Amino acid sequence: MCYNRPMPIAITARRKNFAELVPFFDQISRTEFHQALLQSVIQNMNLKDNSLGLEVGSGTGSLSYRICQNYKIIMHCTDSLQEMLSQGQLSYPHHQIVRSRLDMDTMMPPIRETFDFAVGTLVFHLFIDKIKSLRFLKSILRPAGQVVFLTQSSLLNKELAEKWCKAMKLNDLEKEFVHGMTNSGLQNGLLGNEEIISLFETSGFHQVRITPSGFEGSLILIQATRNPS
Repeated sequence: MCYNRPMPIAITARRKNFAELVPFFDQISRTEFHQALLQSVIQNMNLKDNSLGLEVGSGTGSLSYRICQNYKIIMHCTDSLQEMLSQGQLSYPHHQIVRSRLDMDTMMPPIRETFDFAVGTLVFHLFIDKIKSLRFLKSILRPAGQVVFLTQSSLLNKELAEKWCKAMKLNDLEKEFVHGMTNSGLQNGLLGNEEIISLFETSGFHQVRITPSGFEGSLILIQATRNPS
């Protein structure tokens, strides 16, 4: 696979059915590159034993699995694809993980719990109605509950992605993953930091913090606390 030329279209656009990407994401989740991203998220979270967490758009649930390996935390994994959840049960089984389907358009998983925190990696840009999604998350968080998202920054374009791949000497699979984050047709719709802060505050959160992450700020970590009102 050659990346000397621009990627023509996103990885998601090349498949008729997003479910066809399940093996791809399962492979990505096992790479040192992806595990390092997940570890960077965990290091920035104030995780405590005996709490309840929600992973939004969990895919195979590799982040939840990593959390449960190190903490006595029950993780509820939600994803819109049953295929992702089924593969996760095979790849990352753990007695502290509960899995259920999620409607990515409405953000309405079959949940009757309230959570200490909600986390999502590279899924925030997929929320069609972000205010609606964030308000729903607020409604299922306990007082002082937190949300944490690792997502693309507005800096992540094709040129920066290629520079990232070369600098880290990524393999073909990892290159496809990095380039796919820029070519989803949403590049012009990625929000700036001020817009993100306003969005979260409008949705009922405060103490919004945005921390640069990834290669040369190609990713950002968004953390916010549920407004008590």
